[in-house]
Amino acid sequence: MNFQDHNVSLEKCPALVLNADYRPLSYYPLSLWSWQDSIKSVFLDRVSIVSYYDRVIRSPSFSMKLPSVIALKATSNHSLIRILQDLMFS
Repeated sequence: MNFQDHNVSLEKCPALVLNADYRPLSYYPLSLWSWQDSIKSVFLDRVSIVSYYDRVIRSPSFSMKLPSVIALKATSNHSLIRILQDLMFS
């Protein structure tokens, strides 16, 4: 997504969350995290950033591009069960 208007609220910039296999955690509702949760997960090294918004967030000592798509580094049990079910019933 291309945000030319930097006055858009950060609340309108959620991150799509993918599992370690790059599938969405859920399809309906789509797995979206707030910008705060996505940044926290980046700092805790729990996710890899796949794509960014054209927005930069800043603090007095740090700046980074805002993630738009993130992937978990570890597969969640829910996703693993779904993968196994897909394999069993296909």
